[in-house]
Amino acid sequence: MKIIKGIFGFILFAGLTFIGGVLIAVYFDMNPLIVIFFVLFSLGMGFLALLTPCVFPMIPITVSYFTKEGEKDNTNPFFSASLYAAGIIAIFTSLGLILSFTIGASGAGDLAASPWVNL
Repeated sequence: MKIIKGIFGFILFAGLTFIGGVLIAVYFDMNPLIVIFFVLFSLGMGFLALLTPCVFPMIPITVSYFTKEGEKDNTNPFFSASLYAAGIIAIFTSLGLILSFTIGASGAGDLAASPWVNL
């Protein structure tokens, strides 16, 4: 049953990606295939980023944590993992917005190239 839920979730995600890509393309008067390709390319690069040395060791730890949480009564590991992912997305989006509003769009690059920061 869990495998069916996982497959259904993936199909739902793929369908929403396709519909979202088409809607964005129509709104901005673009070719829908370009937007869908960009979304799928970005998703692929995100999965590729999981193989970096600082993230890869955390995958078994995170999966085992949510698996262990799922063994408890009245808990849903999918909900917990979704909440965990949403929290990470919210934190990094908030930090990105705060930085872009305070130091500008190129401010992060200027800050990283500053000799005072890199001493």
